[in-house]
Amino acid sequence: MFPPDIIFNQMLETWDGSSRTLFKNFLATNSGIAKWMISADYCLRDSTRANDCYAFSIIPYRESFSDLTHSIRAALPKDIKKARYLSQAGVDLLMETHIFHIAIVVPKDRDIFNNGPASNPLEISREVAQITFDQAREMERGDAALQPLRKMVEAARAKRFNYELYGDLLLLGFFFPFVSLLLNRERKAEIIGWISDRDNMTTWGDGVVWNNAIENFRGLGELSQIDVEGTRVCIAVPDQQSGPTWLDELIRLPDYFAGTIAAWNAPANELSDQPKSLLFVQMLEHVFANAPNSVILKLDIGGAGLCWRRLEIRLNDGHTRVPLGPQPDLLSTE
Repeated sequence: MFPPDIIFNQMLETWDGSSRTLFKNFLATNSGIAKWMISADYCLRDSTRANDCYAFSIIPYRESFSDLTHSIRAALPKDIKKARYLSQAGVDLLMETHIFHIAIVVPKDRDIFNNGPASNPLEISREVAQITFDQAREMERGDAALQPLRKMVEAARAKRFNYELYGDLLLLGFFFPFVSLLLNRERKAEIIGWISDRDNMTTWGDGVVWNNAIENFRGLGELSQIDVEGTRVCIAVPDQQSGPTWLDELIRLPDYFAGTIAAWNAPANELSDQPKSLLFVQMLEHVFANAPNSVILKLDIGGAGLCWRRLEIRLNDGHTRVPLGPQPDLLSTE
């Protein structure tokens, strides 16, 4: 299994190659901002989709929550699963240079728990859970932090332990800190709010993912000499039992990025959801292509090694984009 610092260093190397300049331009449009929100959505383990994808939207705290959620609701009134097309208002919001989006594509056959040929992923996942707990106990993190980790160790002993979900959880607990450290490396944040969609990753083991994420934020920051001292991280996840909240609009931003990238088979240039192909093409052509405020990263991880790449979508000169707005003749299958 690849240590988090190895994954982080290679990710930074890829990021610095072509994405850092875009990110600095984004920060320049948010001069003086020290309070941020990072909302996240995911499309994972869906056999009808070409890719698995984590998506994050970095939002400055420059207006009230009510004003922000109202503007999102007006431009994107529905989640991508319920939407049928993209309007010009939706494009304008998703291309808004005060907000930055990062989509991370991971292979559907990812092998997180791999130590080489003949590896036993179940046994390795159990070892990882135990090591994580032991390290937290040695650092005297306190019972509030240790209890979820202790439950994860107990769960890992089960014969049918879902190590694939555990691997997805570990990735999420790595990606949130990575995006946050990108901020702190360029400009130290006072507050960073992590806002996640409802998902098994966020509820499993009493939210153990957040213990991992906080530890990675501290540890990777120290190893990379990125100052995180004094940066307060706040975590918000919608209650599965409650109705819509102000979080839903914030999550809607990464929802459009995760849903589109998950459906797009790039090598074949095909879409896995034909009823929504119009919406996805509108996203690819009007939002992703030549975008100054979004980056797509691709992680390949497993027995064959570790590799980070950046994917770019560009339109050729003279390419005619699919028009925005409703087109009933193209939506008859829905």
